Amino acid sequence: MEKTLAFKIRGSVYAIPLREIVYLENRLRKIRICLSGEDLEFYGTFDDVLQRLDERFLRCSRSFILNKDHIRAMRHCGQYEILMDNGDRLLFSKKLFDRAKSDFDAYLRSKLQ
Repeated sequence: MEKTLAFKIRGSVYAIPLREIVYLENRLRKIRICLSGEDLEFYGTFDDVLQRLDERFLRCSRSFILNKDHIRAMRHCGQYEILMDNGDRLLFSKKLFDRAKSDFDAYLRSKLQ
């Protein structure tokens, strides 16, 4: 059975398959789930959400949790950015970018074995 992230928005319950989540963004007390075609927001904490995710997810800052399967590129072109397969460009500091890149590289190596 496929793993999902379940949450409530205005009394409606959603269950989003983890493979469909491109990334999550923490905005004050709201969590924004970015999918390929839409965004959803619900009230929650990253600590709670992280407990319900699996190894394909990377918390690379206080504001972002990325699905490593949706990372298209990580590059430094004047800015440290991560390109997601939905077209979003996420900017990071050098320190956070380097840490995320190291984790992503290890994830890719483990998938190739």
